[in-house]
Amino acid sequence: MKPDDIKIAFKQGLIVENKQSKTGEVTFTGDEYQGRYYAKLKQYCDTANVVYVNDRLLVWAFPPEIFQNFKSVTVLTYQFEGSLLAAYFKYYDIPYEVIRMPAAIERSMKLKIKKLLNIYDGRANNIGNKPTAFSVNWLRNKSKNANETKKITKSVVNLIRRNFLTKTDENAYTTFKEFKFKLKGKGYTNGFISVNERATNEYANKKTMIYLANRYLNPNIIDFFRSGGITIDEEQWALAELIQWVWRGSIRKDEPMNLYIPSKRMRRLLTGWINDTGSSSTLQKAA
Repeated sequence: MKPDDIKIAFKQGLIVENKQSKTGEVTFTGDEYQGRYYAKLKQYCDTANVVYVNDRLLVWAFPPEIFQNFKSVTVLTYQFEGSLLAAYFKYYDIPYEVIRMPAAIERSMKLKIKKLLNIYDGRANNIGNKPTAFSVNWLRNKSKNANETKKITKSVVNLIRRNFLTKTDENAYTTFKEFKFKLKGKGYTNGFISVNERATNEYANKKTMIYLANRYLNPNIIDFFRSGGITIDEEQWALAELIQWVWRGSIRKDEPMNLYIPSKRMRRLLTGWINDTGSSSTLQKAA
């Protein structure tokens, strides 16, 4: 909802901000409102947890009571520190403890991954050298010129044919939804996997994975957490998102897999994680 529309809602007395609330929650007070425009806002407010941020933004957050009403909650995950859930727990003062995988086991896991994962390293990566390459705005600018997007798809097609040598049904790619059709190409078009896909074995037959994205958090989400004094490590978040997507492919079955990540930033995050002999949290317990 645009800031001006939010201000109108306040001015007309449809919503009020709870000044006593630490998080600046909003209550819908226009009980007699029968219109259509603010109906969805009323619906969200009825479930509580609508927060007013920086005098311009309304955010609905998952009710923290869901976690607080249990004696304990166990969250099975990986790279938790960079997740939005970790920031959410801090925002609502939900205490949690970290139960880590033994470092020796994680080192062994990464050594196996290093042997199985063929991450392309060659000239076709040059297009992604800029830090923002393959971000939404970068792709939006490239999409204005059909020749620019053709260069990207041509690189992918050539890599599949000359380097990876995999069949059409073994190939998958991703990008942001807005560019799905602009970056499709012969030999991989039917293998699109959403950039935020997770928790599925549906694509475990894919031996070549093409990652045409560079993940940055929505600035509104950053502002929301910042209003509560919480800072998110975008590098950790981007890495966690990338790992989730990569593990949709055949490597989840401990089988060899090709990977093309032209974004230098995203590729650096993944290779840095694989080569790191340290330990990362794999299981967190929200108390």
